[in-house]
Amino acid sequence: MKTNLEIVQIVYDITRESQVASIISGSVYKLKRIDGSHLEDVVINCLGASNEAVQYCLVNINIHVPNLVLSVDGANVDRSQVDFVRLNQLTKMVIEPLKDYWGDDYNIEIDQVTTFEERDIFEHYQNIRLNFRTLNK
Repeated sequence: MKTNLEIVQIVYDITRESQVASIISGSVYKLKRIDGSHLEDVVINCLGASNEAVQYCLVNINIHVPNLVLSVDGANVDRSQVDFVRLNQLTKMVIEPLKDYWGDDYNIEIDQVTTFEERDIFEHYQNIRLNFRTLNK
């Protein structure tokens, strides 16, 4: 049986080897983002691993991107708008190596992609939900 931490490590390693790790302003983290970060960060966690014959786990990859800083009337600043272009660019970079990924004894598939707003810290993040399956040995 793979533990939830082993599964997070597998997805972390794949993500760290991807192009996204070298171009984000922040870092790739396991389980939790560092407190107070206002950088582009990627966080990988999972919702637990089953103990069935075919082990199943939902893995989340959250891509955090600060909102745009826009000038309103030349005096006021607005930070409520998603950096749509950057968030989409990073999302595609994370998804590419994980599409129908086959390891020695496991498979990873993209389940869904959803955008969330973090209003209090002026950012949006993209949640990529993965299905992780392996034989329970």
